[in-house]
Amino acid sequence: MFKFVGTVSKVMSQVLEPQLKILSPMVLGCFNERDTLVHERMIEALVLFLKQYPAAWDYVQPWKAVYPRLFQFLRNTETSSPNRTYQTLVPFLSLLDAKALDHQATRFFDEFFSNFWLGYLNPRCPPSERSIVINSYFEAVMFVLLQAGYVMTCLLTI
Repeated sequence: MFKFVGTVSKVMSQVLEPQLKILSPMVLGCFNERDTLVHERMIEALVLFLKQYPAAWDYVQPWKAVYPRLFQFLRNTETSSPNRTYQTLVPFLSLLDAKALDHQATRFFDEFFSNFWLGYLNPRCPPSERSIVINSYFEAVMFVLLQAGYVMTCLLTI
């Protein structure tokens, strides 16, 4: 399913648009997928889907259907395939919008980075993937800090 959604989102976006109400909860809620073999396609499909359909956030309640699953995904590094999925976390973060954060950006990033760190500390995190987790963590920190700096610069020029 994820390969199909990613490909169609990229190539024939008009096909999925009428089905956003149905597809959005399935695609945005994908972080509970247990099959590690599909994790790479899953996160790629999620990013492609959100790039093509930013309105997808309108069809989900992120604090109920998306974020808890994302936070669990980050904590459970033994089942979240960091070597195949964590490189796309920054692109995912770049696709969050104000509606998706529901004016709770501080809460979101606190929980995001807390759970990310718990994933790094997870004793079941494969040793071969610890460097991927920590590198992805710092990439996300840098992204958020750069975005916050950009927003502050914009506000200061008003």
